[in-house]
Amino acid sequence: MNIPIYDKQGKKDGSTTLDSNWLTEEKGLPMAAVNFAEALGKHLTAPFLTKKGQLISGRDAMTTTQLRNFFSEIRRIQMKGFKNNQSDFFMLKPKLVYASGRVLESNRYNKIKDFVEVLRILIEKVSENGEENHFINFTKFVEAVVAYHKWYGGK
Repeated sequence: MNIPIYDKQGKKDGSTTLDSNWLTEEKGLPMAAVNFAEALGKHLTAPFLTKKGQLISGRDAMTTTQLRNFFSEIRRIQMKGFKNNQSDFFMLKPKLVYASGRVLESNRYNKIKDFVEVLRILIEKVSENGEENHFINFTKFVEAVVAYHKWYGGK
């Protein structure tokens, strides 16, 4: 999956590609994953330029509340222990799809669709073998997306 990258003026300046193998890194989350998380976090704010050249969030942006709700569920699984709560982890995928469906009922495009697609791919990667360190890398990735979303003006 490709995510657009924007320059400081809000113009599209290429794209970056998701690599689910980032989660299987033994030494932790690689810098390429953090860079992708930054691009995704910014993308989810749906930036556009005002007439004064200010970069702001658009109507189809994903809200901070939507992101935090999902991230809170990940943290809950982490606190209880991933190995003891793998079924809760597997349920993240249908919960994401449900949240996406509720938003998309309005028949307008919303950035939650992109977030769901990225997370579905990563959830499947963690689910392949259920390794704790893969879940830890997944958690760090989502944490980075939340942080960058906030940094780039997510509402």
